[in-house]
Amino acid sequence: MKKRKKVSQNYGARKKRSKCLKKRKRNKEKYAKKLRERMTPAENHLWGVLKKEQSGTSADFQPQQVVAGYIPDFVEEDTKLIVEVDGPIHKYLRKRDEIRTQRLNLHGYKVIRFTNNEVFDNVHCVVKRIFVAYYDLLAVTDC
Repeated sequence: MKKRKKVSQNYGARKKRSKCLKKRKRNKEKYAKKLRERMTPAENHLWGVLKKEQSGTSADFQPQQVVAGYIPDFVEEDTKLIVEVDGPIHKYLRKRDEIRTQRLNLHGYKVIRFTNNEVFDNVHCVVKRIFVAYYDLLAVTDC
């Protein structure tokens, strides 16, 4: 007579949790796609300039991708650089933004933030600061 393998009592719960996590990830990806389709005016303005500027470099910034359970405005995966464009509502969400930044830092990402006003008033300066951070991180990852 063959011995039956003992099946963990938590097997069903783990399988169900795994399905929920996969479903949640799919939902995040769908939501990220919606966000890409409906960028804020500041994000759209920055994306237009950033897309042109990165064409001559090795940078590959992507808008609204799922990263560690969050959907940042722009992410460059090779250097793990995240760019956030904060609108007026973020004055009231500072604590939440700090927690989000800390969690992304734990996953190895560097987050830099700009306000809508900075983007609209001097987008080329913002892009320059983004690329300074990008090349700093690139130099660290090449070592």
